[in-house]
Amino acid sequence: MKINHILTFTLLSVLISCSTISYTGETNKPSDKIDVYYKEKDVAHPYKTVGRIITIARNKDNKAKEKIMEKAKSVGADAVIFSGVYFTEEKTASAYEKADVIKYTD
Repeated sequence: MKINHILTFTLLSVLISCSTISYTGETNKPSDKIDVYYKEKDVAHPYKTVGRIITIARNKDNKAKEKIMEKAKSVGADAVIFSGVYFTEEKTASAYEKADVIKYTD
């Protein structure tokens, strides 16, 4: 029984690590350009949150942010609000970049 748990955990870990970007939310016609914000209060337009993007942040470059912006464009976002880098609490901690996907309502 314990071996089944170990195998299941290992399989889930491998599947999660292979997935470098995750999106949950609405999908619209792709966008050519998106605005980028780091605080909700900085958004100058009325908006609604339509999704969330999470990606693995493997190093100090901006590849995670670039992936998020490309994904946001592909799902038709008007903008993203980056909420920061988060770490798992595992023995081998992983870093994740998160952003809310928004559509302007005006």
